[in-house]
Amino acid sequence: MYNELYTIYDTNQKFTQSTVHKLSNHTRRWGTPIFNNGSRNRLQYTCGLSTQRTIVDVMLKTTTFLNRQYPMHIANNWAVLHSTRNCPRQPAHSDYHPDILDDAHTLPLFAILAIASGTTIDIWLDDHDTVVSVLSTKNPVARRVTIELQEGELFVGRGDLIHAGSEYDEQNTRFHVFLDAPDVERPVDRTYLIELDDNFTNLEDCV
Repeated sequence: MYNELYTIYDTNQKFTQSTVHKLSNHTRRWGTPIFNNGSRNRLQYTCGLSTQRTIVDVMLKTTTFLNRQYPMHIANNWAVLHSTRNCPRQPAHSDYHPDILDDAHTLPLFAILAIASGTTIDIWLDDHDTVVSVLSTKNPVARRVTIELQEGELFVGRGDLIHAGSEYDEQNTRFHVFLDAPDVERPVDRTYLIELDDNFTNLEDCV
């Protein structure tokens, strides 16, 4: 998929309302806010060695699916993400600085698993230089599109894809995982934020 910015798969997983409710409650209780323009509406529960059966089952099934599609990658740092009602969109960012990937033979990836229909992610369709140029114009959303996922669908994006957690009017819960590549070290707890003002835009670290 390296010639494409993203791919969407149907994992054929189904989630009952009870399961979605359980995961939402778990993340609201144990999750912590992640960067979101100062809002605390976006929470992340890092799965780690979670023994919560529902979480473990989803991780195992999805990892098995991903291993078939991407045998050179390793699924790491599973997390459950939860947006409360009226959650604003995240700033545009990428998980890797583009310079890190210049010499990579295998690009790292990331994935979002929808456990309910209506899960969305915002992406920008061009490389960093082009997005930086577009964002610095008077029409900063010209290249942004919103991808909507149905229950059980898996969005897999390149590590250098500029993206943002979507805004949500209603609460939404989904899974996130990194697909690490063997020859690229992923920066830990670091995001590359596309800063925007009236005159310029640049990549900055957001820890």
